Amino acid sequence: MLRTYVISFISKIGLAVPLLYAFISTTLNQSAVISAWPRFISKHINEDALIFLTALGSLFLLIWMFSGKKKFESALTNLVILILITLTNLNLIFQLIPLIALALGLTLRYYPRIRVVAETKISIPKENGGVHKTDDHDQHIFVPENK
Repeated sequence: MLRTYVISFISKIGLAVPLLYAFISTTLNQSAVISAWPRFISKHINEDALIFLTALGSLFLLIWMFSGKKKFESALTNLVILILITLTNLNLIFQLIPLIALALGLTLRYYPRIRVVAETKISIPKENGGVHKTDDHDQHIFVPENK
């Protein structure tokens, strides 16, 4: 159980570093932020608005990811945004593929499931003359959650 949480935390750190960099770069290197946006968007929206949207969006995703609220939706949002960035900036594809893999891993990790416990009875033969002992066991079945 602890191993799963550590793996999730390390994956979150892997996604948090680029988000934190995007937030910090909005103040340090504004021209790089503007050039990262697709041309058809940066042509129609003010540069200050794009810088503000980048800072606000990256900070929001960073806080949401570590808040623990709606983990699946947070991971899925990160995944979709990274895929959209990759599709609009194909020159960044090799830099974004590892981040997409991390976001996909988190999305699959937090996919909603319901735990169903089914009680079963198992007969175990005893060593002293073949008398059977009945023992209760639980089976754990995970099914997707219907919303």
